[in-house]
Amino acid sequence: MNQGNKYVNNGFSLIELMVVVAILGIIMGIAVPSYSKYVKSSNRTDATIALESIRGFQTKFKFVNNVYASNVSDVGGSDTEHGYYVLSVSTAKADTGCSDDGVCFIATASVNPASDSQSGDVGCTTMTIESNGRKLPEDCF
Repeated sequence: MNQGNKYVNNGFSLIELMVVVAILGIIMGIAVPSYSKYVKSSNRTDATIALESIRGFQTKFKFVNNVYASNVSDVGGSDTEHGYYVLSVSTAKADTGCSDDGVCFIATASVNPASDSQSGDVGCTTMTIESNGRKLPEDCF
């Protein structure tokens, strides 16, 4: 009667577990930054929607009052829907209403300091839309 090896191999060795942990670490090192970048990019739609909305409200405000609003509360409010950005609006010239290049107002969305989700969105911390439709920085829209 040959008993052979009395230890039966029915588990994983430490080496096998270390290889799996290393592979998972590499995958997470690639996936997490990509996901974070995607989330920041998708959160920019909060600013884009709010800025386009301000642009529409400004048109209505001008029709009713014969001037563009210089106070953001007159055209929608000071925060975006999800609170990632703080909104502001400024008129180009108080007396004539429009500058020489045709810009009558500028709506700005700046990253809300109370919101950590957009703080690392380099290059897109401030987004603007002008009355003539120009959006800056272009890569953020």
